[in-house]
Amino acid sequence: RGMMTGSGPVVRNEGHARIVPIASLNPYSGRWSIKARCTTKGDRKRFNNARGDGQLFSFDLLDQQGSDIRVTGFGDVVDKFFDLIEVGNVYIVSRASLLPKKPQFNHTSHQFEIRLDKDSTIEAANDEEATRIPQIIYNFKKIEDLERMDVNQMVDIIGVVEQVNESQLFTRKDGGETRKRSIVLRDMSNKSIDLTLWGNFADNPGDGLEEACRNGVHPILAAKCVRLGDFGGRSLSTVSSSQVRLEMQHPEAIKLQNWYQQGGASMAPQAITTKGMGKNNKLTTLGAVKAEELWKTGKPEWISVVATIKNLPVEGGASRKSIVYEACPNVLSENNRQCQKKLTELEQGSGVWSCARCGTLDAPLDYRYMASMEISDHTAAQWVTAFGESAEAVFGMSARDFRQNEEYNQDFANTLQDERNFTTWTFRLKVYEDTYQDVARMKAQVQALSPVDFAKEGWCTLDLISKLEAGVPVLQARSLPAGPAAPHPMAMAAQPGGLVMQQPAGMTMQNPYGGPPPMAAAGGFNNQGGNQMMG
Repeated sequence: RGMMTGSGPVVRNEGHARIVPIASLNPYSGRWSIKARCTTKGDRKRFNNARGDGQLFSFDLLDQQGSDIRVTGFGDVVDKFFDLIEVGNVYIVSRASLLPKKPQFNHTSHQFEIRLDKDSTIEAANDEEATRIPQIIYNFKKIEDLERMDVNQMVDIIGVVEQVNESQLFTRKDGGETRKRSIVLRDMSNKSIDLTLWGNFADNPGDGLEEACRNGVHPILAAKCVRLGDFGGRSLSTVSSSQVRLEMQHPEAIKLQNWYQQGGASMAPQAITTKGMGKNNKLTTLGAVKAEELWKTGKPEWISVVATIKNLPVEGGASRKSIVYEACPNVLSENNRQCQKKLTELEQGSGVWSCARCGTLDAPLDYRYMASMEISDHTAAQWVTAFGESAEAVFGMSARDFRQNEEYNQDFANTLQDERNFTTWTFRLKVYEDTYQDVARMKAQVQALSPVDFAKEGWCTLDLISKLEAGVPVLQARSLPAGPAAPHPMAMAAQPGGLVMQQPAGMTMQNPYGGPPPMAAAGGFNNQGGNQMMG
């Protein structure tokens, strides 16, 4: 396009401006372009406010000089660019504006963020210069340094994966569900810290990490941009912009692996995540939970126990009193989740159902479990409640199938009850305080359960014994009121004269998963077989 002036036509430059480093960007830069690699990309998020429905997405860019910045788009811009952006690719971004970032949501190093609009352009860059832009840049902190840092800072960490807990389902405040998994990292400072993997990180790399540790392999994990919290002293958790990956070739990873294989594995680390271990899904006993009053902390605690179903009340048939209830199938607009509230039949036998939240039902009704059961281990018994997937695991079928079977066969529920009573499971429980008739009591809800892996549980028990023998605490009791108290349920075996366990001469311990035996602290198992811990 041309513009006529007194001195002749002037041609407007429609190409992108000169490429500048991210670090030089400021609101007074005028026209600019940047060439950078996408390191993280957020999901497409939908929202509703006073101006109506909307959507947004964001991604982070890293340039050749090592500077990074957040890019955000709203509305129609999301439809224009969301599918174009892929993590790992290099792009040239032009014709966008800069706005001050909100540090609570934006953890990049730049003080501004890029805001895309309808005139913005994003082009893929595949030239030789693009190959020189790094995939990621770390600024690792030692675990021992985290004790002296202020909370809510974003840090980079690298460590040996010492322990991996199972993934569990977590209900957010908005009613949505996500997954979380807690792992324990240790480094050459001989300190350890808990890192919680949220969302997709719980499955990838979480599933692979769990399998590796189960087989006696302890990989090196690097995490960039994770949040430092004060839960249990000091702990870490991932956020949407975090990057978590196995790093075996990084120089720090090689140093760490050599240290671990050459003696670090046999040293007992000092944990800087010390309290509230139930939240991290530690294996414990029902008696220990009650003795320590974990449910009185003022917030829910998450634990794992191996327990047997002692009593599973099931009523069905003509009485219509069932562990399955009619649930609202409507999807809520605010979070795209199923309502699931219990329905009320407007008139018995009418087939017309109503939801207290959604009103009269239009869609076919759904079914959902709400089962109470008494479980027990060798230390105590406890009534727990199971919903959804956890109850399906117990009964081996969906709630809809259960309802259809009990309507067809009046003896079905009682027969199933006999089959499920006195079966043993690994339970993941959420325990919390509840008040009934002004009396505080412990409530427990099943978050997930799985059949007991006896080889794994036996291996864990051997590891606990080795730690007790070496003087490493396996359960740290909370302070209780003064006065006589019963022995701690997990400490009874260690009381009479101290715990002594010796390995017979010439006997080599074998890991049932094919890996090395548990690496105890000084004074732990004496492995005569010469096995080595793999990093």
